[in-house]
Amino acid sequence: MIIKNEIDHRIKNSLNLISSILGLQILNLKNGSHESPQEILKKSKSRIDALIMIYDTLFLSKDKGEIDFSVYVETLSEKVSKTFHKKILLKIYAIKIKFSLEIMIELGIILNELFINSIKHGTRTVEIHLTKTSRHCILIYLEKGNKAADLHKIKESKKLGIKLIELMIKQLRAVMKIKRNGDLGYTIKFKCQDTRYITAPTNILKR
Repeated sequence: MIIKNEIDHRIKNSLNLISSILGLQILNLKNGSHESPQEILKKSKSRIDALIMIYDTLFLSKDKGEIDFSVYVETLSEKVSKTFHKKILLKIYAIKIKFSLEIMIELGIILNELFINSIKHGTRTVEIHLTKTSRHCILIYLEKGNKAADLHKIKESKKLGIKLIELMIKQLRAVMKIKRNGDLGYTIKFKCQDTRYITAPTNILKR
């Protein structure tokens, strides 16, 4: 009953989040967005899908209240690829770990925006690395071979996607660094000491 009430509460929060995202999209249009209506609708659909898939993964899980990180990320990348009709080769190097619904919602929105950006950048291969210390998780998202990205423009961007990433980083109480060293990389460090392993942290999943 407690888990059900918690899920119901999170669903309500997610609906409020969807409403806020659409509100930001409307504001972005008023401020002179140059994107086509089709592109705007695709991005809005992708953002809503990212949240829906979290609950789909949760309800299919044997451990209610926790979500398998790698399973969700792989499903999300496939969904984004289908929405934008462009294939991303995804390689996951991650500890086998489950996150709470709250953390996964924030990570899901961040990763969805990063996948969309990768498609816009023409990136064909993405690597995701996830490691854990005693108190923190470190998530690294790499756009392989993206040597042309303008770091200044990315960091100073006023686009909705970047705003959403920054908002979720704030809610996670995380720190994000963006670097380019042959590849464009986003490193996100956040507290996750209560997160449960599925197996030992030395296990690596590669896809």
